[in-house]
Amino acid sequence: MKFHLSFTPKPPRKPRLERTSSLDELVWQRRRLFRMSQDSLTDVAEMGSSTRSLQESPPGGLRQASCSSQNQETLLHSLCIASETPSEPRTANRIDLDCADYRPFSSHLCKRAGSSWSDTKLHSRGMVCHNCSTASMKSTFSFLTPLRVRDVRSRSYLEGSLLANGALLGAEELDRYFPHRSIGIFVATWNMQGQKELPELLDDLLLPADPDYAQDMYVIGIQEGCPDRREWEIRLQETLGPHYVMLHAAAHGVLYLSVFLRRDLIWFCSEVECATVTTRIVSQIKTKGALGVCFTFFGTSFLFITSHFTSGDGKVYERVLDYNKTIQALALPKTIPDTNPYRSSPSDVTTRFDDVFWFGDFNFRLNEDREVVEQILSQGLETDMSELLRHDQLLKEMDNGSIFKGFQEAPIHFCPSYKFDVGQDTYDTTSKQRTPSYTVRPCGIE
Repeated sequence: MKFHLSFTPKPPRKPRLERTSSLDELVWQRRRLFRMSQDSLTDVAEMGSSTRSLQESPPGGLRQASCSSQNQETLLHSLCIASETPSEPRTANRIDLDCADYRPFSSHLCKRAGSSWSDTKLHSRGMVCHNCSTASMKSTFSFLTPLRVRDVRSRSYLEGSLLANGALLGAEELDRYFPHRSIGIFVATWNMQGQKELPELLDDLLLPADPDYAQDMYVIGIQEGCPDRREWEIRLQETLGPHYVMLHAAAHGVLYLSVFLRRDLIWFCSEVECATVTTRIVSQIKTKGALGVCFTFFGTSFLFITSHFTSGDGKVYERVLDYNKTIQALALPKTIPDTNPYRSSPSDVTTRFDDVFWFGDFNFRLNEDREVVEQILSQGLETDMSELLRHDQLLKEMDNGSIFKGFQEAPIHFCPSYKFDVGQDTYDTTSKQRTPSYTVRPCGIE
């Protein structure tokens, strides 16, 4: 036979707003109550002798009393005795229920008046339920696993690392959640061009139909973001649904970066840290620069950077300077431990983490005239873009080792994404006649 017990705790009553009495006032009030009780006990005409009154009290009355006129403080605590019938009306020789918690002190002498009144005042001022004992407030029992104070004080961000002492998450949890030691990360980058109207659905951006399963982590970087950043983050959460929570969101001017993680994996992450870099000469104008966030996941450190480099067809050198300034000035990590102490460099932020993802509008172009690029595109390349990529500025700089050292880029099997007319599938038809290029790129290092 099984029994199911349920317990619904009652919240404490709201405290009454009243002036707090000083210690001197409390001592005076207590002594006044003592004198009134002493007078009532010694009034023979009304109550008889104090000894007889105590002896003739009914069974539901006082269980114990001791009075001594030699020491007022001893008598003060001797009178504080629990009553078995708290619902009965108070009489001259009945002690108030406020003293019920002072039964253990009835046999001891307190040298300081009012030193043990805190529990009584909680009851008298309505701070505690009448059916709850003061001892329950002091209990450390909980349905959760108790946390030791020294573990809380350690504030270790390596929780889950196999190298961390006393880590709550270790090899067992890692084998259960990630037996192959791999995690699925979805990285998206988008130059919004400051548009105000957001699409109703972001499924095509975040949840393409090609993969059968969603990823464990979603990281979205935005350049020239919409004016209402909060509305953008709400749209992201609505698209990913309740299975994901926003681990962190940051902004640097019109640069936005949002990190979403599966809800059941949020406990395995450390605190998230953020830093920014402005690459413009006037630092107040925050349209070009970099925004980075970092954290550890099961002891593995991650760094995500979204950037917007200098625009212009021939400004390759300026874009390389933007890259160098970012890796030198991005002040990360701050308090998260450096998991790569043997290869980390103070002049390169990407060397201080296990996995780095850098994505954004790098503004590198194709070193060819527009007519030549359009002629190549008209050949029906479908997924083979090698003919176009031979003119790509970014790939040339990466081959020379001047930028994104150690990074890898996924193969490109799509047409250039720069620059279409707004809301159209045709390349730039304005007077500038910009050359189609691959300006928005994601890169990664591990």
